Amino acid sequence: MMKYIYSPIIQIAITINILLMSLLLFDTVYSADSILGKKPSYTLLGSVSSVPNRKAIGTRIWVPGLGDGFVPQGMTFAEEQILVSLYQSTDVNQSSGPSRVYRVDPKTGNVTGQFDLPSDVGHADGLAYAGGNVLYVADTHSKQIYKLDLEKAIKQGNCNESVLGKISVDKSMSSAFITYDGKHIWFGRYSKSKSDKPKIFKVDPDNVFKEWPSVNKVFQDMALLSFEIDTESQGATFDKEGYLWLSQSGSKTGKVQKVDPSNGKVLREYELMAGLEDLAIAPDGKLWSVSEAGTKRWLKWQTFYPLIFEIDITKLK
Repeated sequence: MMKYIYSPIIQIAITINILLMSLLLFDTVYSADSILGKKPSYTLLGSVSSVPNRKAIGTRIWVPGLGDGFVPQGMTFAEEQILVSLYQSTDVNQSSGPSRVYRVDPKTGNVTGQFDLPSDVGHADGLAYAGGNVLYVADTHSKQIYKLDLEKAIKQGNCNESVLGKISVDKSMSSAFITYDGKHIWFGRYSKSKSDKPKIFKVDPDNVFKEWPSVNKVFQDMALLSFEIDTESQGATFDKEGYLWLSQSGSKTGKVQKVDPSNGKVLREYELMAGLEDLAIAPDGKLWSVSEAGTKRWLKWQTFYPLIFEIDITKLK
């Protein structure tokens, strides 16, 4: 058998070629240098996975709290700032933990405020800002929706004096996500079973939230409107034209849907990454989302994308 002896120059060239080939696993635009915020220390070279519809993705920000084991769930915009809710867990078998909200500047990625959620909030699934300092927080762990004074919570770093109201949601409705259309809150249940399709419910908050500390329980017949949605629905928001957007995801795939809010008809559907969570519309009309793929709890997933990110709807394919 003939043996080949490579010169040092050829060996270096081969090594460089192998490294370049390995980079094909990642999109070079997705280097740490182009991601805002604080990079978690457990990442590999700061690279993130190349994902579907990546050309539609603009600004990207590292999710805050990753190094402390927080898992992002809900998000919304409040006065041109991003709010993201998270629960703390690094155990794949533990789906709840101490929960928190971070306020993030979308232009710099810097954290501009934070506060701990009430102790009975364990998953912090969804956020909806209603203006006038009112923030709604949905939680499947407790099957409750909180109404908070955002400014007071940020100022104090907790919700000890910022709770404006709370409702308990019937388990058939649940509260895996929440959004606000300018007058009503919309929320629904998460389900993985195709034989148990979840619904989204439209509810008038003025009719269900009582003066604190009274807690009202909400049932399906109290909803103004409801319709079936896809399984694995994780988030919701309304765009500037009044269309409802929903996100669905699991450990391997993710997608967003443009939906007619009058009847639930899916008008458009676009593939995105695994771990896709809540959605939010920025003041400029851009769609934003957050992914839990690559958090310490889900570090074994194939997708690594623990980011808050902007989506240009016009570039989705």
